[in-house]
Amino acid sequence: MTGCELDAALRTLHPGLRERAAEHIARTERAGFEVRELIAWESIERREELWRRGRALEAGAWRVRDPALIVTHSRLGWHPFGFAYDLDVTREGKPLRSARAWSRVGELGRTLGLDWHGDSSAQWNNRHHFQWPMGAAGVWPKDAAKLFRQHGSLEALWRELERRVPELRGVAA
Repeated sequence: MTGCELDAALRTLHPGLRERAAEHIARTERAGFEVRELIAWESIERREELWRRGRALEAGAWRVRDPALIVTHSRLGWHPFGFAYDLDVTREGKPLRSARAWSRVGELGRTLGLDWHGDSSAQWNNRHHFQWPMGAAGVWPKDAAKLFRQHGSLEALWRELERRVPELRGVAA
């Protein structure tokens, strides 16, 4: 991943998460891993497209048709609002496969106050996924979607969430 691509992806994150994601990447690389890709912002439509993979609408209800095709269990999540990112990490050019290696990457994110979805305490195991711990503040993606529609931009949404979630105040760059 080039510096320009990384900078562009980081700019789509809330400023507080942006700082932590950049530090997480730096620590991960200092630990001997390579960050091949950072996936940050994804549109609500893209999240819906990803969620539908491996599922089909049958008799008015969504059903899993092919579990091997499922790439996300979260229909909305925090990506559309700048509070989540996924890392594609390698070591010596090869994708990480071992739980131990991913645990190290996950722990590096946790030391920065991030939620990591790659351990046994996560509802769904998603080793690549890190996010701001918004659930601890009682704010959920559906709440952010409603606020986004009301406020019309990510920056306005971020200001509103900073007002409602004390942990976000003062972390912006």
